[in-house]
Amino acid sequence: MDYIPEEQLLVVLAGKQRYVRLVPVRALDGDEVEWVKIPETKGCLSFTTGPLTHTRTQHCLALAVKRQVSDKHTRTQNCLALAVKQQYAVSFW
Repeated sequence: MDYIPEEQLLVVLAGKQRYVRLVPVRALDGDEVEWVKIPETKGCLSFTTGPLTHTRTQHCLALAVKRQVSDKHTRTQNCLALAVKQQYAVSFW
């Protein structure tokens, strides 16, 4: 779990299939605010967040997702790193 105080947003790894979800802090107060599931993050292994600029107006979410690549001789698993840029809390998603 990670917290972005400037956006009042929690980024969590949740569920049996390990999707990354964005949770507005208002949802914790009992407001009727839905969590946002980020597509294509199924099987996420790890993630991190951080500001993209010195003014902290944009944030980055980088994550590692397990993918399986097969050929006739070997089976390997690769991690795919995705960077998702966020402008303003949940409204961007």
